[in-house]
Amino acid sequence: MESVIRGARNVKRKPVRSIGVIIIIGFSLAIFLTSSIVASSIEAQAAALEDSLGRKVIITSSDASFDSSASIDEDILSLTNNISAIESVQTFVTDIDRSGINDLLAQGGPPNPEALRAAVRFISGQNLSSELEGFVSEELVLVNGRMLNDSDAGLNNVLLGVDSALANGILVGDSIQLNGISLNVVGLVSGDVFQTNATILMSVEMAQIITETSGFDKVVVTIESIELVDDVMNILQSEYGDELTIQTASEQEGDDIAQSIDTIGGNADLGAMAALFASMLVVGFIMVIITKERVNEIGVLKAIGLPNTKIVTQFLSESIFMASLGFLVCIVITLVAGPMMQTMLIESSSDNSSSSEQGSSPQFSPGQILNPTPESSSMDSITSLEFSVDAKSIATSLGLTILIGVIGALYPIMGALKMQPAQALRYE
Repeated sequence: MESVIRGARNVKRKPVRSIGVIIIIGFSLAIFLTSSIVASSIEAQAAALEDSLGRKVIITSSDASFDSSASIDEDILSLTNNISAIESVQTFVTDIDRSGINDLLAQGGPPNPEALRAAVRFISGQNLSSELEGFVSEELVLVNGRMLNDSDAGLNNVLLGVDSALANGILVGDSIQLNGISLNVVGLVSGDVFQTNATILMSVEMAQIITETSGFDKVVVTIESIELVDDVMNILQSEYGDELTIQTASEQEGDDIAQSIDTIGGNADLGAMAALFASMLVVGFIMVIITKERVNEIGVLKAIGLPNTKIVTQFLSESIFMASLGFLVCIVITLVAGPMMQTMLIESSSDNSSSSEQGSSPQFSPGQILNPTPESSSMDSITSLEFSVDAKSIATSLGLTILIGVIGALYPIMGALKMQPAQALRYE
């Protein structure tokens, strides 16, 4: 106990250096703890995401394109409604309104790319009994007004993307004309991709009237459990054969998402290991300096007969004491800055894993078909993780704190203990 107390007192001998070491250890451990929490959360969320994607079956026409009219017959609902394993069915009707481009061209002269972009409107009809989503399955953000619900089915009420609203000076409560039909704007919505911000979202029934089509462009079937997916897909394929393309969401989107998850998780693990190594390096370097400064003290202790075990205990106590104070700093930093560090880590990883930038203004010629970026917002559950510090993470960090203190001090101390007392006393 005396050696432990002496070790703690020695920390106070040079307070500025000790505080600096403690802060560095705290920051390094905070990065390690945050990275570990992110990696653990990603692992749990990835498992849930894999199950969610695996239970969703996406049905499209085999010859469908983004610019085509609805091509899946409505009779598919009669079949899906009779399959007990199906949890829900979401239907979509999509189209592109380019009438604004013709008006721009009629004005003469080269059209402004931004004006061209504002002249394109994407029509999206959806089943209002399910959660509404933007293009490429991204989450919608309500900017003003209200979302559509079951009571709007078949009515002229629509949501308008913020880009279209701003470009045309349209507010909630205004009316817009589309193919000779007056539509009431009840809400403004936003998303991460251009198509969502330029969309007019309405019920499937209204989209069918405006596009003068019947049926759907896409049907998304959610199955009760992943074990029943193959059975449902076999029923659908036996009914439609090559007429429809039937695949799970994980087959359609899984590779890109898995790559993003691997990148984020890998960067989190790499950050954790780098932070742990930095902590050990700092403590080890400082303990080498401390040990060299006090070789004479070690010689005196050896000369008066103090056993090596007590000398080692004193120096280890000093190192562990600093590391423990660094652990307390780590907890404070993690609680305060952890969420921000997590966001930076995930965003940088997502940017690196993305093959194309979102939100950029596309350059296109009049009449060119705008195709959506093949990006899925199924990653939302990964990139919007809630940050929480659990007991397991704290216990792991505490254990590593002690390990850092022991490893950082043990090697230089053992080297000094090999010196003879007379040699240690003459050391400068």
